[in-house]
Amino acid sequence: MYQLVPAGDSSGTIMLQPGLTFLGRDNLGELGDKVLVTIHRLHAQVLLEDSSVRLTSLGLNPTGVRCRGTEWRWLAKGEAEMLADGMELAFSKSKQLRTQSTFVLRHKPTVRPEATSKSDPSDQPERSVKADPAPVKKRPPAGETQEPERKRSKEIPRHADVIELSDGEDELIPNEAQIGADAELARQLEAEQMASDEHRYATARPVAAPAGERRRVAPLQSRTILDRIQHGWISWEGLSVEPLSDWLEVVRPSLVPAHSCAWVAVDNQERTSPGFGEQRWNGRFDGDAYLTALAKIEDIIDSGKKVPKAAKQECVGSLLETAKQQGLTCGKWMVHVMPGVADAVWADVARATAEGKLGCSAKVAPTLGKPEAAYCGAYVHDFGNRAELKRVLVAFQELMKKHDVKVTAGFKPDVFTHLGITKKKPQQQQQQKELEQQQKELEATPCWRARQRLAATPTVYSVNEVLHEWDV
Repeated sequence: MYQLVPAGDSSGTIMLQPGLTFLGRDNLGELGDKVLVTIHRLHAQVLLEDSSVRLTSLGLNPTGVRCRGTEWRWLAKGEAEMLADGMELAFSKSKQLRTQSTFVLRHKPTVRPEATSKSDPSDQPERSVKADPAPVKKRPPAGETQEPERKRSKEIPRHADVIELSDGEDELIPNEAQIGADAELARQLEAEQMASDEHRYATARPVAAPAGERRRVAPLQSRTILDRIQHGWISWEGLSVEPLSDWLEVVRPSLVPAHSCAWVAVDNQERTSPGFGEQRWNGRFDGDAYLTALAKIEDIIDSGKKVPKAAKQECVGSLLETAKQQGLTCGKWMVHVMPGVADAVWADVARATAEGKLGCSAKVAPTLGKPEAAYCGAYVHDFGNRAELKRVLVAFQELMKKHDVKVTAGFKPDVFTHLGITKKKPQQQQQQKELEQQQKELEATPCWRARQRLAATPTVYSVNEVLHEWDV
């Protein structure tokens, strides 16, 4: 079941049905009068065919689409874009109304309600008898397919707050025995793969969700790129699900569309390695906690003086200390690789990361439909661990020498990304009006000039400093 879930304070989830679903004032009415002024009667349409979701903009006002954390792409009338789970849609280009008009595409398995007795419970005497266990669905023999049960469609009131529409099929949820059998089969395939490859795979990390909550979305061989995208990312799920060599062959950066997926990622699977650690941060980012340090730079700018290097260093030190208090200690070493070599570079980085030779994780940007250089980063769990920062840098450099790629960018902590301290080059095809709108949005951010000044060098440790000045 596919649905569009409001990202802001607005209510009204929109369920998508097979075929065309039109989006406009009729089913976006709860966004408020200010947003509705910018929305057409037929603003966009979504075509759902099996697991394929295609958005087409229909109105003169554009429809925004992006993976979370990336730049918006605004579709003009007649332009279309393939959507994946976790992608965001915006129906108003105005910065003030964008959050209120944003929806997130979600895909959820249809849950079959428990069977209930037709007889009135008051007519039956109470009996303390254990209920029979629910029948276990068995897999069909080899060569046969199993038809999922069809759900009955139900009439929905025209003015219902939630438009509930089914995608037509219930997804089968495997039981514990089936999951165990699948895992054993994956381990056998892994052993065969390891015997044939020259390199050795690392021990797999356990899956975050308990076995009873795991859902097999599709056979590995039949999963498309769009099937693998979750919230704008494609991540390797470990050896218990798929051998790394198979995954790297299918999920190459040159095969992943840049407009549908933001990042392709691999986590360190070797628990005993020095770089093992959690890259994903699930804490609450409190941007106000950093304003005191940024305000000092802002005061120097207001005085008309040049911001001295010592003041910048003091500000950066305060930002990092606040990030430590919030538990946001991850960061990365970065390179940019051209699309022609991105597949080969990523394969080496992914293997080294999974085997524990680099840091806690690594990611690369897709290159399909993106002619410019792609970003590739090796993450370190704690920017306060200087020995680990240097070890990962040296290993990363050795790996890049094979591809004639130099590591020149400094180490960038994730807190800089959260604070917007990053270099952004405006695209040449952007119109002057859009650039002016971006500048207005930037100026509305507290201490925006301080952030912009720090973004001139948006890293904290240079390569030369770490290699030649750190005695670790």
